[in-house]
Amino acid sequence: QKLTELLQFIAIMFAMLIPALYLCFFGVSESGLYKGMIGFFVCIYLYIFINLFWKIKKLKKEIL
Repeated sequence: QKLTELLQFIAIMFAMLIPALYLCFFGVSESGLYKGMIGFFVCIYLYIFINLFWKIKKLKKEIL
């Protein structure tokens, strides 16, 4: 059951990440400040994601 929760969590993370990356790379018509803010948020998001990824790795070791 923990494994299915883990997979759902990963799926949600990717679903949230894709639009952010899309806006960051394809929001050419937007102003530089707006793109900079999105880039900043994506950086924070990736930092959180990497931290969570390491926690997930530790959880997997505990499960398996």
